[in-house]
Amino acid sequence: LPIYEAAFLGLMHDAGESYYGDVVRPLKDLLGPQFKAIAAGIDNALFKAFGIDKDSTLWIAVHQADQVSLATEARDLVNINYRHLYAPNVSARAKIIVPVDAETAESMFMDAFRTIANARQKQKAS
Repeated sequence: LPIYEAAFLGLMHDAGESYYGDVVRPLKDLLGPQFKAIAAGIDNALFKAFGIDKDSTLWIAVHQADQVSLATEARDLVNINYRHLYAPNVSARAKIIVPVDAETAESMFMDAFRTIANARQKQKAS
């Protein structure tokens, strides 16, 4: 499996949140099926535009990694016990998250996006 495909999926798995916001799971549940349908429509359009196969086994691995990240964020950024809320079998990463400001985060994301997207394109072409 091409390494850049895995990195690209990891980077883009929540791309839709740039349109509908990063909504916490309890609120998503309260917003119900209409919100979920809107979010799924946006996600699917982005996946299609970027050639992402959300039914791949790699996508499942990215989702699992996202659960670990969520547990780590809960521990390091909001100081709550994530396990009892959603994922009793998920452990946070050992490494501590060091927060950065929004401008730095955007810059870091865009640098990673350009690097990974370009390498992914070259890898697909060869």
